[in-house]
Amino acid sequence: MPGNDDLSIAVRDRLNALLASMIHQHKHIVLHDLRELDDGTFAATVTVNGASLASDPILLELREKHTSTIR
Repeated sequence: MPGNDDLSIAVRDRLNALLASMIHQHKHIVLHDLRELDDGTFAATVTVNGASLASDPILLELREKHTSTIR
């Protein structure tokens, strides 16, 4: 999520916390379908020990807040 709004910052903070946890533990992190976007950034589906990062409860809650903000 681009930007410096509260929601984008919350998503970045959660991803940073998850990444820190992954680095300090034995984890198998896989990037699936890594691709470059038009703006020069990259996107991928990420799994950790076979579980999709997209299923993280806090990230799902933040996604719902983002979706309800757009409506």
